Amino acid sequence: MPPAISNMTMPKRHRRPVQKSSFGCSTCKARKIKCDEKKPSCTQCGAKRIACPGYPARPRLRWSRKHEVLEPTQFVSSDRTLSPGNSERREPTVFETSPPNKTHASAVDGDEISETQAVDASSSVSNDHEHASTTSESIPEDALDVSPQGDSWGWVEELLNTCLDGDYTTAFPFDDQPSMSSISLPSPTCGLYLSCETNAVEEPGYDTGITEAQDEPCSSGSEENSGSAPHFQPTAPEWSGSTTSEGLEVGTNTTQCQIAPSLVDLPGQLVAIYFSVVCPIFSTFDSEHNVFRSFINQRWQFSALVFYTVQSMAAAKMTWFMPEMKAQALEYRSLALSTLHSDISKASNWNTELLFVVMMLGISSCWFDISDLGLTHLEAAQQAMLSNKIEYSDGFHNANFFKNALTYWEMVSCAVSDKAAFHDWSKVGVPQSEPLTQSKKPSPTSPQRVKPHPWTGVASEPQALFTRVARQIRSLRSFEDTTSFSDEVTALDEAIWACNLPKLHDISNIGDENTPAIHHLLLAEAYMFANLYQLYSIFSTERRKRIAWIKETSCLSRFDQDSWAGNQANSWASMLQQEHGAEKWLQFLGRSVIIRLEQIQTSSGTCCVQALLLLVAATSLSVSPEVAENDEEHEEVLQARRFVLDRLGFLAQSNLSALVNHVKSVVLRIFKRLDVGVDDFWLDALQSTGTLTIIG
Repeated sequence: MPPAISNMTMPKRHRRPVQKSSFGCSTCKARKIKCDEKKPSCTQCGAKRIACPGYPARPRLRWSRKHEVLEPTQFVSSDRTLSPGNSERREPTVFETSPPNKTHASAVDGDEISETQAVDASSSVSNDHEHASTTSESIPEDALDVSPQGDSWGWVEELLNTCLDGDYTTAFPFDDQPSMSSISLPSPTCGLYLSCETNAVEEPGYDTGITEAQDEPCSSGSEENSGSAPHFQPTAPEWSGSTTSEGLEVGTNTTQCQIAPSLVDLPGQLVAIYFSVVCPIFSTFDSEHNVFRSFINQRWQFSALVFYTVQSMAAAKMTWFMPEMKAQALEYRSLALSTLHSDISKASNWNTELLFVVMMLGISSCWFDISDLGLTHLEAAQQAMLSNKIEYSDGFHNANFFKNALTYWEMVSCAVSDKAAFHDWSKVGVPQSEPLTQSKKPSPTSPQRVKPHPWTGVASEPQALFTRVARQIRSLRSFEDTTSFSDEVTALDEAIWACNLPKLHDISNIGDENTPAIHHLLLAEAYMFANLYQLYSIFSTERRKRIAWIKETSCLSRFDQDSWAGNQANSWASMLQQEHGAEKWLQFLGRSVIIRLEQIQTSSGTCCVQALLLLVAATSLSVSPEVAENDEEHEEVLQARRFVLDRLGFLAQSNLSALVNHVKSVVLRIFKRLDVGVDDFWLDALQSTGTLTIIG
């Protein structure tokens, strides 16, 4: 007889095992339902008509720090929390990693990895500590993908916002660049403690204390990271010293440093500082068209040379806030220079990357030593361009970019040094295979548009003329053939009057809202006025000849309307007819430089190159003894002086530049001498200080 149904035991139903997933938004996880991770909102949140909080692009890594050898006790135990499962067991302190500038991940408390995985992950961080101890920074995965740790970056951002008024602390508008919010920096209280004991690193420059290291790419430390950017492990310099739990003590034959453990991510932080701080003050505009941003963004993760270069530049600027980072900046510069030497010796020809690095290291030499003009780098770049054997790669095929860059570099170098050479780059050949990338080919219906350059803007020709004027003035006391010298000055005067500037509507939009096309045109006009003012201030014979020509031509109305100076001469003729018209016209030329710069807001990217123009124009701000103190002219001069000093003070803070502070001191010296009736030309005033530096 079959058993009663009531006595039968029904088989237990086993729930299908639910796979815990690290993916999906936090709302779906809380409801324990599957999230399809659609963008911008998942289907479940869309059906409920609630805002989807988003989800991580990949599972977060969390690892323990309890096995860290270099961790100080107070750092490890600061944020440990009790585990929910056992009140006596504490969960080790962890921190997270996430890719920069991706979808913001929402933190979920339930997401954890096993203890074994945590220990494995912690060992990778220990490797970073080992790299820091040898002061040969590789490019670890942590430097590429790091996440914010509270408000540890806040102190730097507050300083930058205070100094720059929010104009220059540009957040990254581009997808593939690290953001300031995605990279952590230690607070000033656990900063970098340095005590230099030798002269090997104390003396700035690239010819002393250079570490002989070669950089060779190596694979990632695990198979899971095989798809990441290649690591670079330069040969470690020979450091003597011991490692302590409180930091790194670097020993006897070189700089002795103690680096806080939280500075192991310093390389990645310096890259972020380069993009957010250095880029805006290193170019006359900052957008996706800024090659110093776009090219470096493409290369820094794959090139040790570029990596060390941007680190050195960023560290040099951070010494404005943290002077103790000077030794660190010099170390990165030494690594960049040694890597550059190694790469050049291995390369058969110059390439785009080498030229970029030479320019960046050369123009930033004065950031480390105010008297270092970087002439060795300038000469190397000039020889590379003159050889016309550059291998353009990485999608960058524009020799005009490097020619314009050298035009600016030669201008700021020749203005303070007779050893710097300059060339007429408009006559240097261009490779036949080079496409025209600056602008579209001109057609009968559409005129050729001018694309501003990060250094020259649209003033490459006025800057080339500025170089010639400065060199002519510097060679005034050493010329031998009077006839030849006079002919050169006359030819230079004719070249300035033949120069033309682009029309406003012919200047391309470069995508920087703070730097419209009118700012580039105003800057170019300021250079033109500076050229005329300098030439006629020193060469009075040439000034008298030009004044006579203007008076004669104005009567016949035959000014050359095709040149910039010809268009301006119509308004100058009436001024020259007045009493003391020649002196008033000369002062007008100098003050017109200031008038042009006054029309450019401080938020403009062109401010980074205004210091030299302000120094030139300061010489013209003198007042005749016959003018009363309450006279309108006297008040205009005082107002112009205040503008020059205020703008230089702003530039020193916004550019984080001690060089501009030096320029400001020279301007104050000029004003004092002008007040006692002594004309002091800017070149003479700068020379008398005994410190010549790149002003740009």
